[in-house]
Amino acid sequence: DAEGDGPRLSRPGPPPTGDSDIEKGIDAWRRRIWPIADNIGGMFGFQSRASNADDPDVPGATRELVVDKMANNLWNMTQLAESPNAGQGADCAKGPSARFAVTKLHERTFAGYERWLEHTKFDDLSPRGAPPTLGSTHVNHANDDRVLINNTRLCQIVLFEMIYVEAANCRLLPEMLSFTYHVAACSVVAPSPTNGGAALALSMNAELSVPGSPGGNTGGGLPEGDFVESVVIPFHGAITESMTLTKRLHARVGYDDINEFFWDKVSMQKMLRSEPTFHGAASAYARYRHFLRTSSAVKHRDGRLAAVFQK
Repeated sequence: DAEGDGPRLSRPGPPPTGDSDIEKGIDAWRRRIWPIADNIGGMFGFQSRASNADDPDVPGATRELVVDKMANNLWNMTQLAESPNAGQGADCAKGPSARFAVTKLHERTFAGYERWLEHTKFDDLSPRGAPPTLGSTHVNHANDDRVLINNTRLCQIVLFEMIYVEAANCRLLPEMLSFTYHVAACSVVAPSPTNGGAALALSMNAELSVPGSPGGNTGGGLPEGDFVESVVIPFHGAITESMTLTKRLHARVGYDDINEFFWDKVSMQKMLRSEPTFHGAASAYARYRHFLRTSSAVKHRDGRLAAVFQK
């Protein structure tokens, strides 16, 4: 009955009270994921609500969105029939059902990345002599006993989701996102008993080391908004420049052409050769970030990022 009080799909449900097992379970996952998201967000400069704290109506930004999405997805995974024992309430974020949920979500999240890794045969880009990183645990499982594997998987999912959220239109470049994730993951030390169970950043900022940063004391954390400024905007600018209508149709480089670039290992390695002026060994992400920032600032078109990609 459109005019009366009969059942209809548009009727809102009861307001949340926080008392149900579902709400308690999702909130338990939020509490578990938030420190990871805040830590990794500080390493790469992913945005948070705090960056617009002066606005009373500011919505949740990247960190909050990823935490909410993962909390809901992980709770759903604990309720699957194949879950070893469906956790209820706050208990669903720990124990066998939590390990099952993290493993299941990890498999789904990285299905495409694992195919890209298998095709490109990309190596571990972690600095020589570094402890196991989020990236090396994808490539080499020999050191799995040295890391906290469940926490490592959570960190990997958080990092991938944050990259995806901030990518905007660059989500149409899945191979580029796989490469960006790989470079970033190889620049973060995986959680282990020896580092207190938290991920630590290697040298993120090629131009400046910031000891004691959110990324840990092994490298510099980047300011909020840096990932968009240093990675997303250069790629978006390259696409815009390549697709300009002043070019003949056969000369315009599109999304597919850029994706093909990220299937070739030799081509991708060109983006890691920009050795920055940095006191100490720069991580793969620092070199990648430096290359993108430098090429986007070049005035001559042959030196800009758009010139890297071919039809």
